[in-house]
Amino acid sequence: MVASEPKFDAGELIGLIAVAGLLLCGVLGILLGFYAQWSRHRRAEMAAALRQQMIDRGMSADEIVAVLQTGGPEAVAAPPAPIGVGLTPGGR
Repeated sequence: MVASEPKFDAGELIGLIAVAGLLLCGVLGILLGFYAQWSRHRRAEMAAALRQQMIDRGMSADEIVAVLQTGGPEAVAAPPAPIGVGLTPGGR
């Protein structure tokens, strides 16, 4: 006996591809979200380690600020504030 192949009509095939595409987009979005959070956490961790090393070396606060400012905007970047922090009563 020869096994028959399942046959899909055009509507079923389009539906299957659409569902698979949606699942793939969802998984990709979740993975990219995790990567973004991990990289943000890692940068904050490295910035904190750099500051701690400078403190351990006995640098003054003015020297630390000068070093961080010469490193560019990425060296001074702090983690984002929680939602709602720093807003005025008008919401701006």
